[in-house]
Amino acid sequence: MIDIEINNAQEVTALLERLAQATAHRAPLMRSIAGSMESAVAQL
Repeated sequence: MIDIEINNAQEVTALLERLAQATAHRAPLMRSIAGSMESAVAQL
């Protein structure tokens, strides 16, 4: 199992919500986020 700890979860959530509201087409944003998460996990 992989545990991910986010120290500033509320700030990250607020920023993601703001981005989501401002973005009409969310698929590219979500692909970018998924790629960043994949890279972070690959470094473990």
